[in-house]
Amino acid sequence: MAGLILENTFTSISDMVDRIFPFLANFKHLILRINWPTIERIPKIKLPILFVVGSIDEIVPPDHVHRLNEAASNAKFKKLH
Repeated sequence: MAGLILENTFTSISDMVDRIFPFLANFKHLILRINWPTIERIPKIKLPILFVVGSIDEIVPPDHVHRLNEAASNAKFKKLH
């Protein structure tokens, strides 16, 4: 693979529950079977990453993508010629 493209990606399902269903925050540990911790996995990626974010996305808050971008500390960056 030459790179990775992530479009409006969330930091984790747990964070999305907090955003979409805040009333479930105290119970999510009882109902979540999958956490999908993208924020924990993104630092391990060493490929170039293109983050695509919609500033008015109605589902995934833009700050999730910005946090993932900050966490992508090991991603390689390539200059386009």
